[in-house]
Amino acid sequence: MPGFRSEKQDEKRLTKSAATGTNTRVAAHVSVCLAFVIVMSALVLRPASAASCTPGWEVDTEVDNSFTWKDSGLLPAHTVTWTGIVQLIVDRDGDCTIVGVELAYTGTPVGGALALTGSPLVSFTVQYPSSFTSYADKGLNAYGSLVSWNPPAGDYATYIVTTNFGINSRGADEYAIKGKGVAATVTNVGATFDLPRYLLGQTIQAQIHVGPNKCECKVTALDVPAQPTPPPGNQFDFTVSVDPTSGYVQPGGSVGATVTATLTSGTANSVTFAASGLPTGASATFDPTACQPTCSSALTISTAQTTPDGTYPVSVSASDGTTTHSTTYLLTVGSSPPSATWSVYVHGHEDDWQLFESPNSVADYNAGHKLLFILLTAGDAGRPPSYWQAREEAEGERQVLRRDRLRGLFVRRGVLHPARDDLPQRSRVDLRVDDDALLPAPRREHGRERIPVDGLR
Repeated sequence: MPGFRSEKQDEKRLTKSAATGTNTRVAAHVSVCLAFVIVMSALVLRPASAASCTPGWEVDTEVDNSFTWKDSGLLPAHTVTWTGIVQLIVDRDGDCTIVGVELAYTGTPVGGALALTGSPLVSFTVQYPSSFTSYADKGLNAYGSLVSWNPPAGDYATYIVTTNFGINSRGADEYAIKGKGVAATVTNVGATFDLPRYLLGQTIQAQIHVGPNKCECKVTALDVPAQPTPPPGNQFDFTVSVDPTSGYVQPGGSVGATVTATLTSGTANSVTFAASGLPTGASATFDPTACQPTCSSALTISTAQTTPDGTYPVSVSASDGTTTHSTTYLLTVGSSPPSATWSVYVHGHEDDWQLFESPNSVADYNAGHKLLFILLTAGDAGRPPSYWQAREEAEGERQVLRRDRLRGLFVRRGVLHPARDDLPQRSRVDLRVDDDALLPAPRREHGRERIPVDGLR
């Protein structure tokens, strides 16, 4: 049969019903046959009641989306009339948890009716968060994979039916019917799309487009129900982090980071990642776009040649439709890499750090500066290591920049000049210069614990 597809990803397969001639693609974990019967016969027309917790598929929302379109002119050559409805169908388990969501284009009693004049193309898709105007952008916001459709794909006497699988990287599909230049009437029309659960709590758009690019025609907004609120103490919650927390990119380039959603309580729901606050011409993609915490996604921010220089706080978020958390990624766009800003603090010995340090170092650190602490002496006062070593080791909570890493640093007229930018944000140099080397000759008291420092000149 023309247009029949035998596979789509590992978990799905296609079959053909000999009794009805209707193509059906069945998920391994869902009885789509039952869903199709419910959709096409419209046996259940009342909204789903979460309070009843009745397991199984049920029509949650039903909207009449009929319309008529004609091209311009006294005697239009192309016309489309759709008579039908769109349904949002939800599958709940015994605990009222939503385990499946489908959107169905159908009609009563067993499907919609489509009347065509000329050769217009009628496209059925599911869009989120917004519909498209240009047919070339049909896959940009498309979601949902076809699980059942009628008529089957093929070339008929007065029209052509096409099933377009995988129109984007999310695996979204399109069902389309095109006239062949003569009057055509298509009956028992139906197309059912399986929706990902991370759209729970969101507003999706059921779009029937006449084209190419003739008319959006009918866009129906449908609110996908959110998961029920679990009992207190068992609510799903998570945190969001990004690593690294900042990045630099030249205009026209891209930069990446890893976004992690960490489960903190409850049973994990699927969360969808998003980014906002991007500069002009920049876009963000996530791979994968959604996952169940604890999980990670690769964030890629791409810029255009026209993206203006500057530093932009980008909000990176994850949401399951009910709970949303976010973190900030600091994006710097510039024609040349930003140079490191150093804040250097010099102290006689570790006691000076504890007694006399100002809060400026905290402000410098929060501003992203690299901090370098130089402790000139061990504060030995002529005494053995048992007197001063414990205090130096207490400072060891901070990273010690040891002698073998001092290459690239040089002293000129008493000022330390870092000649490299790859040092940690917080570094400390223990010079352990003996006290008498810092005092005038008459005041020198001892000559011990002098340790030469390599890399200084």
